[in-house]
Amino acid sequence: MAGSRPEISLCMIVRDEAECLPRCLESVQGVADEIVVVDTGSVDDTVEIARRSGARVEHFPWNGDFASARNRSLDLATGEWILVLDADEELHPDDRHGIRSLVRQTGAEGFLVRIVNRLDSAVPWAEETSVNVRLFRNRPEYRFTGILHEQIAENIVRARPGARLEPCALRILHYGYQQEVVARKEKRLRNLALAREAVTRAPEDAFLRFNLGVEYLRLERYEDALAELEAAWRLHARGALWASKLVKSLLVCLLRLGRHQDVLARAEASQAEFPDFTDLVFLRGVALFELKRHAEAVGVFHQCLAMGPAPCPPYSGVEPALGGCKTHLALGMVYEAMGRLPDAVRHYHQAAVLGGGWHEPLGRLAALLIPREDLAAVRGYLEPFFDLGQPSQRVALANLFFTHGRYDVALQYLGPPDPEDGGAGGAAALLRGRCLAKVGQYEEALAAFRSVPPESPLHREALVHTAFCCWCLDRPRAARAAVRKLGGRDEDYLAVARLFYSEAEEILSEGLRRFPESTLLQETLVALREEIADLERPARPASGDD
Repeated sequence: MAGSRPEISLCMIVRDEAECLPRCLESVQGVADEIVVVDTGSVDDTVEIARRSGARVEHFPWNGDFASARNRSLDLATGEWILVLDADEELHPDDRHGIRSLVRQTGAEGFLVRIVNRLDSAVPWAEETSVNVRLFRNRPEYRFTGILHEQIAENIVRARPGARLEPCALRILHYGYQQEVVARKEKRLRNLALAREAVTRAPEDAFLRFNLGVEYLRLERYEDALAELEAAWRLHARGALWASKLVKSLLVCLLRLGRHQDVLARAEASQAEFPDFTDLVFLRGVALFELKRHAEAVGVFHQCLAMGPAPCPPYSGVEPALGGCKTHLALGMVYEAMGRLPDAVRHYHQAAVLGGGWHEPLGRLAALLIPREDLAAVRGYLEPFFDLGQPSQRVALANLFFTHGRYDVALQYLGPPDPEDGGAGGAAALLRGRCLAKVGQYEEALAAFRSVPPESPLHREALVHTAFCCWCLDRPRAARAAVRKLGGRDEDYLAVARLFYSEAEEILSEGLRRFPESTLLQETLVALREEIADLERPARPASGDD
């Protein structure tokens, strides 16, 4: 530390972040000499948690502008360097101890830091990595702009022409894009409103149009997304840090709209500017697969594996799995469509290995192997991917066999009823009941469904199956009682109806497999499927004459 001046100041803006703030602050222990927290209106324990960590806390009324709040935190910082984190982030534990040597041995004005966005708490490899300036010298002319996804890189270069922004190994883990977090905080709708307001203020700002396009894309409003992303592409400056993510977002949007030829054309046009961006090559492969140009898709996906994960920097929006397990899954799907089942099995297996027991390729493996291979061999093939000492893992494996009609094997993995299963949410009890109902053991199935605790998120599903079993046992009063417990909403009645229809369809389909010449079974199945289609069809609005 030079004199009494802090070397590194951590600057944060927060609001109602009591749940995740402790993790963030713990990650900078021994790294930040000063912590500055600007609170924009918390009503939980956020401020108290920050103060307990030794932070200087200042209240700043929220004005709908993230850059404004961010810059207030910079105004308060006294360190030589600024480190910027959000409460739903943390420094990667393997990187935190190298920051001081990094800032002491450089002539750079700032560093390009990798932001690792964790997308699914249950899947370690589900992440997208971008790059941003989060560590920079503390100078009064270095300030953020942008009311949403505020940026500082271009402002540093504008303030000091020739300023170096160097890549570094530092990683920040970001948890705010995990589905459960986004849903809980209603982040998408908030961001959409801010992005719209920003574009209204500055319609010629390429980055703002890009942000709005991304928000529309997340909300699956693909036509709106495409309009904004195309506008951003026309306006953006070549070499922008976010340009690679912009073109990737364009390809994703075009895919969602079914514009496969446009995907291929855009990917080819972008190749020269982004030559080793694996993600663009992968999306080209997806377009070819959906066009049923299978041989070409195989070549493109093998190219992805040869390239490996795209480098970050220079690229943003990088999904490392597109150079690994997700591409093996894609190859498995293409080979399966081509009828090359041994190749499909090989790539599904590799996807599961690289994905740490990823369930999607395992499900596809089960679909290929269970009907065709010796059952003992299939069990030996799948079991190594599961920790059978864990109840949740046994349920996951049992579900694979349940899905493909091997209820006897599923029951073996589930074992006898366990009084402790209710505490785990009743997943084993629910699946055990479904297996027993499939083989006609309705009394035993009822006991399993009734053991799912009322506080479990699976309880409503268990009530649907309870109603079905009671009806099969000729207990209509008990069946109606189970339906009433669901609450009497239209969707609850539909759930019960769907179960009855699906069971009937399965029975008829099995009958046709055994007696393929039966005209009566064929006609009944067609009529049933028409009934199911009517059930699933949304109600039409009443006309003005009614």
